[in-house]
Amino acid sequence: MDCGWAGVDVIGASLLEFAAEQAALGQQQLAHCMKELVSSVPSPIVQLLDYSDDTPFLEPSLFAYFSHRDCEVTLEQVLYGYLSSPRDLPSFEAYANDQGQVYLPGRGHLTMSASNSKVAVDFKHLEHHLEELSYVSGTNIEICLQHDPLLVPFFCDGDGTEASFDLDIATDCAQELDAAFTILQSATPELHACLTTVTRRVVIFRSDELASFATISAHGTAFLNASSPHSRNELFFVEDLAHQCGHILFTAMTVNRKEYFTADPNMPLGNLTGNLDEKRDLYTACHGIFTEAMMCIALYRCLEAGDLSEIRLHELLGRLSFIMKRFQLDLMNVQHEGLFTDQGQRVISECGRLFDKIYRLTKARITGFDFRNQAYTFCYDQFAELNPAIT
Repeated sequence: MDCGWAGVDVIGASLLEFAAEQAALGQQQLAHCMKELVSSVPSPIVQLLDYSDDTPFLEPSLFAYFSHRDCEVTLEQVLYGYLSSPRDLPSFEAYANDQGQVYLPGRGHLTMSASNSKVAVDFKHLEHHLEELSYVSGTNIEICLQHDPLLVPFFCDGDGTEASFDLDIATDCAQELDAAFTILQSATPELHACLTTVTRRVVIFRSDELASFATISAHGTAFLNASSPHSRNELFFVEDLAHQCGHILFTAMTVNRKEYFTADPNMPLGNLTGNLDEKRDLYTACHGIFTEAMMCIALYRCLEAGDLSEIRLHELLGRLSFIMKRFQLDLMNVQHEGLFTDQGQRVISECGRLFDKIYRLTKARITGFDFRNQAYTFCYDQFAELNPAIT
């Protein structure tokens, strides 16, 4: 499955090189779209922004703002943190959440006396009461520690019903999250660079109803469900970051879907597979293939780097085997003529070549596991029940 791309013979190097180039172009297009939307809003802040800088216009809360215009969060509070001279907007209206907090992306949080209501914010209050944001060490990626009203609509189940969730565990996971990014940077710097370039925010939550996810409606945000305290370690975060930040990366790459698809990307995948239980469309399936490639790169590079405890090695092999099975099936689902342009076929073929190489290198270590008790999301405790570590 040779794609003809240049690059050193390192697992995933050519795919990541291509992804970085295409995602950069996609980010520019997304920022341009946001600039047009922002400039059409009758707000004083619109005239104060630097339109030569894409950074404010890739703010995840801005995508969420335009996705949920019925929310009372204001454009001023979403973009205030990106003003080159905040004094140019000495006061503005903002929305305080149920805990009385006003979230200002890029700047921090304010605690107000009112809650669930619009409040007036002025520069003097900001000078004395602003609480700083938290970031993943060594990155510009914010760790969401407060309740952002713009995020609530995303926590819904498949029927659109709001699911139960909480964000209280984010602080407890900060050390493992930092460790995961450090591991990625050391084991696979190319992947780390790709993911940190497109990711602006990580939301760690706990829910029994939802899986981790990413959405273009909050583009740049990775939502990670860390419900199980037993599985909540740096290896879990390595895999889930590669997965959800990989979705963000693929979204940026494929802003212009016609560059990748000849067939309708919204075509039900069941039309190709004959599986009537298949709920995904072609584009979603390709999201899956790409993110599975990212997860396999991350896990294989960690395996290659070594320096794992016995239990973490056992967990890594289980996670890699579990993802490789899904990766193989998803690749098989799109082996049909007329689906992709040359560029799209190159991505699929490169993912196939990646699968073949990792399988060839790890076959003896990842085959023979029993996954009968696994659900959609890998659980190490359940894996260890059927596949005890050999000590």
